[in-house]
Amino acid sequence: SWVDHADSTWYNDTETEFTLTTAEQLAGLASLVNNGNDFKGKTVKLGADIDLSEYLWVPIGYGFYKTETINLFGRPVTIKVYSYFKGILDGQNHKITGAVNNSNSSYIGLLGRVSGKETIVSNLLVDDSYFSGTKKIGAIVGSLGDNAVVDNCVSYAVVEGIGIDTEEHTRVSYGGVVGENGTDCWVQNCFFYGRVKGYDWVGGIVGENNHATTRNCANYGVVVGGDSRAAGGIVGAVRDRDWVYNCYNVGKVVSVGGNRATGAIVGWAEKDAHAKVVPCYYLKDSASSGRGIADISKNGIDTNSTADFNGPGENMYDTCEAGTGGMTLVEKLNVWSKRVMDYDGWEVKDDKSYPTLKDSPIR
Repeated sequence: SWVDHADSTWYNDTETEFTLTTAEQLAGLASLVNNGNDFKGKTVKLGADIDLSEYLWVPIGYGFYKTETINLFGRPVTIKVYSYFKGILDGQNHKITGAVNNSNSSYIGLLGRVSGKETIVSNLLVDDSYFSGTKKIGAIVGSLGDNAVVDNCVSYAVVEGIGIDTEEHTRVSYGGVVGENGTDCWVQNCFFYGRVKGYDWVGGIVGENNHATTRNCANYGVVVGGDSRAAGGIVGAVRDRDWVYNCYNVGKVVSVGGNRATGAIVGWAEKDAHAKVVPCYYLKDSASSGRGIADISKNGIDTNSTADFNGPGENMYDTCEAGTGGMTLVEKLNVWSKRVMDYDGWEVKDDKSYPTLKDSPIR
């Protein structure tokens, strides 16, 4: 384990910005966070590509670091205090390779638990890596909460849910980039090129959106869900007033059994979620169900604005939104990212390529 080879000598309490260049130093960051230093108000940057293949990886923000006794209704109760990363991690478009965590545990990824306003994980590429566990698993972040942001990240990893296949434990959140996208959080400008497999709530970008936004993202990876369980090219499940905005999917989305909840964009919308999917695009027949959003419960989706396409350079006349018909995919993506995000960074290399982002980390 990298726990036994961590170097945290670079850290001191007086500085607010640090640059890491070695695997040992990154493991040191994990060690510090996992022992109670949440890095709130501090920035960590990567100054080089980092190879983590020598030892097993332990996520940044993993497990609990102490127990406390509190008074609950007149009785003492012992609780666990979990570790979170609450700072800024800027990869500066460097890549991390060889990360492996195959524990039978939860909150697994390069980072495990990430939470807090002004908390950002950005400009990272994770390649040649493998993450598995029971719930809340994502290549970049396992669980994102409380206004945190994942921005401009790319994943070529394999993410796999293991050991959970019973009815009471099906909703477990596996994502190619983020497992759980929680309250008021944002996952944006991200790409997935790997493979993600799980029983339920499985997504190419995000496994579960819960009062959160996933926008300006694309999936090229393979997404595999359980029998009639939620699997989506962008988001597996939307649960509470979520936004899935200006994304596209060309990756294969399949089920090991029935494909009732297998969608090219979103797999399943919870009852009364009132989610909005506007506008999103998908390669025709990329999902085994043939649908953009596969399974919609009552009041699950307030706005469903999707369109399919047959290839990268096709003019799309299925309007998806009024006034934007007759455009190529890259033109449509830039229209809507410019309108909402004031960002028109989508580009194509040639007429045979799908759109990518100009500032995205490169493999």
